Amino acid sequence: MTASEACVLALIAAGYTNTAIADQRVLSLRTVEAHVRTIFVKLGLDPGDTSVNRRVAAALAWLEQDGQLEAA
Repeated sequence: MTASEACVLALIAAGYTNTAIADQRVLSLRTVEAHVRTIFVKLGLDPGDTSVNRRVAAALAWLEQDGQLEAA
């Protein structure tokens, strides 16, 4: 994961919307959306799987990796 993607993922985990992330990082909304799509792909979060909220799953993956959450 790139540094920019990691930063976006950290902000997702902190509860920021894509618009708020764009404002915080001084990026266009389209750039943030592209980062989010790439993050989901890299985490193996399938857009067709409606049983999982990909944003929540990505945030949990970040928190686990960051040591802030114990894996279940």
